[in-house]
Amino acid sequence: MRRLRRIVVVCGYGCDLNSELKMYLDRVLQYCYANRPDAVILCGGATQRRRFPHETEASVMQKYLGSLEGYCHPRWYILGGSYTAYENIRDAAAVIGPLKRTLQPDDIQITIFCEVTRSLKVAILARHFMGFPPKDGLPPIRIETDSWEKGHPTKQLFGAIKEVLAISFPFINSVRSAKVRLKSRMR
Repeated sequence: MRRLRRIVVVCGYGCDLNSELKMYLDRVLQYCYANRPDAVILCGGATQRRRFPHETEASVMQKYLGSLEGYCHPRWYILGGSYTAYENIRDAAAVIGPLKRTLQPDDIQITIFCEVTRSLKVAILARHFMGFPPKDGLPPIRIETDSWEKGHPTKQLFGAIKEVLAISFPFINSVRSAKVRLKSRMR
């Protein structure tokens, strides 16, 4: 009997460990305690350099999720260079890629955590970067969400449209990423 490999990807949302971020990370902890993942991939760059000069979103999450160490022993991947959902999922896919090549699609389950208004674009990006149904099959990709944004529901639709355009025209993501990096120096 083959063992299911569980991989968790966690998208970052700031370096300030406020109540919303703690609530989100508590959902990640609950999932990890219940499912004992083999790998946890934490994504997020230094988006608030002025207030948190030595932190990335990924490093903040690693410190908070460190309590997993005593319960299960996942392999940690800290991807502190991404600033957009596009980069988060692209970089996580690069880590997952070698694992996918050594396993059958039925042997792997990918769970991605993100904020609810970003779930549609994260799902689109995951299907694109993690294999839009290849002939051998697509590993199950689950999207787990939490909600703290107060934005209008159309924000999700417009975010998804921007990501589809970025997939088709990668320079769009380069411009968006440069803007976010510039803004992070001011925060």
